[in-house]
Parts: sequence; C-alpha cells; structure tokens
Amino acid sequence: MALDKKDILIVLAAFLLLGISFFAYKFDVDLTGFLVQGKADLTVNVVDGSNDHPIRDAKVYVKDVDKDVKGIYSGRTDRQGMKTIRLSQGTYVVEITHEDFSSKSFSVLLLDGDERKVNVVLYPSGYAKTCSDKTSLESCSTQPWYCDSEGVLTRRCDLCSCPQGLRCTSDGSCV
Repeated sequence: MALDKKDILIVLAAFLLLGISFFAYKFDVDLTGFLVQGKADLTVNVVDGSNDHPIRDAKVYVKDVDKDVKGIYSGRTDRQGMKTIRLSQGTYVVEITHEDFSSKSFSVLLLDGDERKVNVVLYPSGYAKTCSDKTSLESCSTQPWYCDSEGVLTRRCDLCSCPQGLRCTSDGSCV
C-alpha cells in the first residue's frame, strides 16, 4: 500500500499539531506563541482532622497580597479533598471554608515554576480536640503526663507533678 502526497501531508500536519501542543503544555506557551511568565501551581489538600478523611466541596478563596482586591473564589475541592489553582508568581493568602468545618487561612509565596502542595486540616464545628486518653489540650492527664496543644501526651512532671514517693527529673519523667 503506497501513501500518496495527501496522506503524507495529513500525517505531517498531525505530527506538527502534536508537537505544538506538547511544546505549549511543557513550556506554558499560550496560543499566540508568547511565553507566559511567572506561572505556578498551588494544590491544597483538605482533610478532616477528626478522622483524616478528605473534605470535598470545601470553598477555596485566594487573595494576592500585592493587589488591593478582595479574595477571589477559586472553586471547591474535589472528592479527594484536592483543589489545584494556577497562579502568577507572588504572595497569596488562601482561605479554606466549609459550612460544617472550622475555617483556616494561610499565606504562601509562589515563585515561577513552583508546584506547591499544602495540606490543610479542618475540624468539624464544635469539635473538641483531645489527646488519645481524652484529656483536654494543654492540661494534665495522669501524673506526669501532659496533653500539649497538638494533642500529644508528653512527660511533664514540672507541670503535672509526680506520683507520691517519686521525684521529677530534668527530662520530665519521674524516678
């Protein structure tokens, strides 16, 4: 089977279009052929702090701190709790909200070519975080254990004292 000139031109045109689309994707070129400078991708991964499940449909707002404008709604997180936003190089304040969860905001500096992923933990409204033994945050559990602000039990006999007959050591334990 021989290829005629028309078939060869169609194959060459297809390869040319494929090459242009790969170049545009790889090097972030817009359709006019000019290089778009200062692009960066920010991906937020939103999870429920009470059970580590993804939070879908959380609203993501982004505000460029160099511009005097209100935060711009960027969309909602998907089923996996993810939202990727294409931004210009700069400093941004990102706010994550959901009607059933506490809100959280953070700042991020994006440089040209960055592909930044930020994990965001939200807690259900009214959720009281505790340590594994149900002790409230920043309070004493059984001597000498202390529940810190992150929900981690640590030995802190300087705050929670020692059981009778034992003395406190510099590392927080009782001997």
